[in-house]
Amino acid sequence: MLIPPVSAADAADRERAAIAAAADQVAEILEDIAADPNLSDEERGPLLEALQAQLETMRDPNITLDEALATLSEVEGTLSEQAEMAQSEIEEQQAAEDAAANALGQGREAAPGQSLQEQIESFEQSLGQTTDEQLAQAADALENAADALEQTHPEAAQALREAAQALREGDREAAAEALRRAAEQAGQSAAEQTQRAQQQQSMEERAQQARTAQEEAAESSSEPAAFSRPEEGPEGLGDAQDGAPRRGHVRPAGQRGRDRR
Repeated sequence: MLIPPVSAADAADRERAAIAAAADQVAEILEDIAADPNLSDEERGPLLEALQAQLETMRDPNITLDEALATLSEVEGTLSEQAEMAQSEIEEQQAAEDAAANALGQGREAAPGQSLQEQIESFEQSLGQTTDEQLAQAADALENAADALEQTHPEAAQALREAAQALREGDREAAAEALRRAAEQAGQSAAEQTQRAQQQQSMEERAQQARTAQEEAAESSSEPAAFSRPEEGPEGLGDAQDGAPRRGHVRPAGQRGRDRR
């Protein structure tokens, strides 16, 4: 039985269908980005603009498969870049918080695994046991923590500096008030960092979605080769016609004699 090769028209139709399916995936990604609560308006705008342009390219009726694959690669790159930016910010913030927590813990006993907010709250609670002679050392610790947070947590850094200044002036009450503000700011930063981690994960998932769409579209251009296969009857019969000797079948001697007559 001959299986005919796929015609050029059939192959083109399948490629068009694959491109359309991939474009639908890009449209779905765009809708997800538009509704993503983990993105700020400043982040969402450029992403939507880039994805919309890429979707329009995918919807072009004259686009070739190679062009569609290249566009899908761009979609993946756009999303991967956003994921990498989020991851970089997470790492930068975590490094700053670790440095600040280390500064606050100098000369003090701190519970392992405390967050920056908990470290600041613990520092504020310890002021009642801090002697006048230790106030300068405590102020230095707050200044060092503020330096570590200056770039990533400016509001918390400012509150820590105010607390340090209050301690240098001997005003424990004002220092405690400033530390409470710093702790609140650190708590808000922790929530933002959690949100950033969720954004990073969702961007990676969408980049993988674009990568999968690209792979599936690429598969549409590969075709199995045509081949022929003879129809086979029962074993040993082959394709012989009725009345003709069949392979592996010998007529009785008497029958052969009658055939000659």
